[in-house]
Amino acid sequence: AMLHRDENFVPPHTDWRTGILLSCSESDENTGLCVVRCAEAGVAFDTLATPTTWLREALQSPLQARFLQLFQSVHATTQLPFLTAANIATWSDGLTHLPVDICPVNGVVAAIRRLVGEIRTEPLRVFVTHAFERRDVTGAFWTMSASARYHHTGAGGLALHTSEVAQDIAGQTSLRDLERDLGIAGALLHDIGKIWSYTPDMFLNAAGLAMGHELLGLSRLESELGALEQAWPDGAYTMRALLSGQSRMRDNRTMPTSLLARIKACDQRSCEQYRATHFAKHTHKPVWVPQPWEDDFAMDMPY
Repeated sequence: AMLHRDENFVPPHTDWRTGILLSCSESDENTGLCVVRCAEAGVAFDTLATPTTWLREALQSPLQARFLQLFQSVHATTQLPFLTAANIATWSDGLTHLPVDICPVNGVVAAIRRLVGEIRTEPLRVFVTHAFERRDVTGAFWTMSASARYHHTGAGGLALHTSEVAQDIAGQTSLRDLERDLGIAGALLHDIGKIWSYTPDMFLNAAGLAMGHELLGLSRLESELGALEQAWPDGAYTMRALLSGQSRMRDNRTMPTSLLARIKACDQRSCEQYRATHFAKHTHKPVWVPQPWEDDFAMDMPY
């Protein structure tokens, strides 16, 4: 018998994409399948998968870039692709693929991604990238407030404040290239400890009360700092000093790097600008802003 071709038939095919695995839903009782949230080049998409050991291990590991093998069924227009493999892609990084809408403040993900890319010292750039690839960082940093009442309140405030501080120090032309790299890295991570210091309703937890967010961030990033020290010891020493937030003279009469004072100044400037713009003048901590010089006023001045 002659076989007739169905013109509506869509042959199954395998698609290969580079991206990250973000999350996974509970498996369906009827099909045994789960929905895996993935992302590629800043855009999120869903796939189906069987909850296997390799998938669980991938979702527990950092947000590393992976080579995703997707099987598209014959019903390509109605069904999600099936994720069959997700091997680590050494030629890319997870931060590159982070969805741009993971932060509710428009443009912040792209700004931070650009700042990380501007770090020319490779071990330092890898260190900062690995810090942002941590799942506990991803789960809180992009959506939490920078503070409960003082500055950058509301969803995405911490990421917005971080990008402002890092952009400020990145624009300081008096810095040498290496200083600029370290300054950007320090600014990007100067408040990272806040994600482990607060409850969801922005009250300090026990760790935050006992250690402060600077020391807490320093301790939580010790694994990444250890890897940086293997590649570039002086870079790791400097980053520990910057993350500690301690700018006072030490007992041995030495002073920490002046980059710390610069980061603190950029931090304060970001806070002042936010409060001057968003908070009313009658608040308990108003920000005084000098008015610009006016030519008309100057003409009336006696000389």
